[in-house]
Amino acid sequence: MMISPAKIRIFAAAGAFVLISAFPAFAQEKSPPPEPEDDPLQERSDESGENTGRSTIYLGPGRVPDIERDPATGRPRSIMPGPYVAPGSLSRSFDASPDAADGNPADGLRQPDQGLEIGELDQLDPAAVGLIDQAGGGFSPAMWRGTARASLELLLPRLPGAVPSPAQNDLQRRLLLSSASIPPPAGAGDMDSSSLHILETRLDRIAAGGDLRGLLGLLERIPLQFDSPKIRRIKADAFLLDGNAEDACNVAERARSEDASPFWLQLTAFCQAIDGNQTGASLTVDLLQETGDAPALFAELIDRILFEISNPGAAQDGNIGGLFDLFTPDPLNIAMMRAAGVEMPPGIQLNVPPLTLGALARAPNLSLDRRADAALAAARLGVIGNDTLMDIFAAMEFSEEERALAETLAETDLGARIDGLLFHAASLESDPARRLQLLGTAWRRAAKDGTHAALAPAFATLIAPLEPAAAQIPFAHETGRILLFSGQTREAKEWYDLARGLAARSNIEATKALVDLWPLMIVADSNGSTPFSSQILSLWAQGQAVLPPEERAKRAGLFFGILEALGYEVPEAMWDEALSSTARENNAPSLATWRRLLQASNDRRFGETVLLSLIAIGGEGPGKVNPSALTTAINALAAAGLEADARKLALEALIANGF
Repeated sequence: MMISPAKIRIFAAAGAFVLISAFPAFAQEKSPPPEPEDDPLQERSDESGENTGRSTIYLGPGRVPDIERDPATGRPRSIMPGPYVAPGSLSRSFDASPDAADGNPADGLRQPDQGLEIGELDQLDPAAVGLIDQAGGGFSPAMWRGTARASLELLLPRLPGAVPSPAQNDLQRRLLLSSASIPPPAGAGDMDSSSLHILETRLDRIAAGGDLRGLLGLLERIPLQFDSPKIRRIKADAFLLDGNAEDACNVAERARSEDASPFWLQLTAFCQAIDGNQTGASLTVDLLQETGDAPALFAELIDRILFEISNPGAAQDGNIGGLFDLFTPDPLNIAMMRAAGVEMPPGIQLNVPPLTLGALARAPNLSLDRRADAALAAARLGVIGNDTLMDIFAAMEFSEEERALAETLAETDLGARIDGLLFHAASLESDPARRLQLLGTAWRRAAKDGTHAALAPAFATLIAPLEPAAAQIPFAHETGRILLFSGQTREAKEWYDLARGLAARSNIEATKALVDLWPLMIVADSNGSTPFSSQILSLWAQGQAVLPPEERAKRAGLFFGILEALGYEVPEAMWDEALSSTARENNAPSLATWRRLLQASNDRRFGETVLLSLIAIGGEGPGKVNPSALTTAINALAAAGLEADARKLALEALIANGF
């Protein structure tokens, strides 16, 4: 059924257009919303059973109309946008059933700091060792079935590090930490070198993702006979960042007999200093100075550590500020600064590896404001949990004047301190509307800075105690965004239902909130309680009329592509609107990557499908990747049985693009 344009009136409210008269139920002041058991999308008939021809479009609970399915696979036709693929290369469908040998999707996803579950394998290949099994949120031991070992060696190094996407980081963590059999190498004699290469790559990518707990856990599981210079260095850095100097020193002792790198001698000097071995440390520093491998700051820190060990708590003379120009925030230097009791220099940069960011967020010799900056940067990449950031915010102190000027400061000042101020002011605010107003300001600031992934869970804790109420409907859209991004779909649905009920009574602000929230709810809500139909989709599209044509077409293309990737069907006539966009799409994966992703998905290679999807999305997250590549990855993951993950990626992409 097409909606007549004549029946649509567009209202201006809060700087945006909203639709009212296209919702017959909304236009009646005292008309209650339909009961959940009714299908609000069906045509109505009178008591005689004769069809009246009237229809009601309602964005609320109700039976989702059946979506046309492909009888061969149980899924609608695939959009799978992408490059040319040779005929016949995509002839097989993907069996995404839970019992498929290639992989079993996991529902309860673990966060990096929630502990690890050990998975055992019956084989000795060290490349197959892992920390999580399917019961712990990991993937099937057979996930690499059908993937050539050479392909795995080629593709694993291309995984991005930590990205500003909780969904993408979680997928990558599970991929790298799952216990899984590795295909045998082409030549029988290549097993050891190949396994070592794969193992090194996994450790390197885990470190690049900033997962210190996962990295340490996997390092403990590696058989001692499988060692290399790269693994030893990863171990030493991880132990130092974890504050475990004893194990780092043990690694250095073993490494020095085989590796003449200056790093191991520097670490040895540090180990001798914290043991109080003044003679040994001095001799080692002298040796390093002879070879030019002992910078002045390094020697000064060794002296200060020796003094601190001999005179605990005593004040040290001397100013080393001039030596900070030589400071590099690597794991050893951070450990030495901590042991020496020296505050890190003000000019320390935050563009350091994710593992180091996590250490800076927990560093006791960093001022609270600078720890907050490090913690926010680390939380943005999923390196630390939300609790760490909230603890830092809670420890901050603000004056009454600062709290009163919180919103003004948010427009002018930078730094995590202002985010902490907004959080603090909102937490003390007893008026729900005022609290939501402050959180709305904080969310818009975070979205502009790209830190919304880090801050949304903290903001959600302040929304949770509030009951949705009509007085707060102007804040429903941003409140729903925060809750959905934090994974609180049920709570977001309560705000959606509030907007739905008020919109039924011709409330303009509620109608706007309803139209704004519907795309996010249809993507996040996997249980079918948010209805979908071409009429509702058309209504949403008409609600974008306030936007410039180019922007309207761009938003429509992204949303329509995500919908079809998740199994909904968008009428061709509506796609015509998106064709009016002249924008060129960039930030796309290579043609070879795209083609291999399509092949891996259609050939049911589970692990390879996940791996290539992550590579295709890339290091900037789902919000910035080429929309065609994004929808291809979403479609492939959903077909592999990872629909929950696919929906999370889709939701992040929409929110990052202003939905």
